[in-house]
Amino acid sequence: MGKMVGDWVTRHDPEQYAYENYHACAEHLLLGGEKKPFVNTNSVPGYTYEPWTVAELLAAQDGGVSVADRGEW
Repeated sequence: MGKMVGDWVTRHDPEQYAYENYHACAEHLLLGGEKKPFVNTNSVPGYTYEPWTVAELLAAQDGGVSVADRGEW
């Protein structure tokens, strides 16, 4: 049986990430993104969130297009 999760999951410390980023994230939410930008790095290395819809995924499937997330999963 292969690995169930990527290496990034086992090396990531979510508690430490929260301690290190809480203040910056709170300022972003309270003061607005234009005044206090915040980039969430609590994800797969090389992955940037891109919004999607189920309709888009179904259309890709119907068109025979392979859908895969970027990054080091």
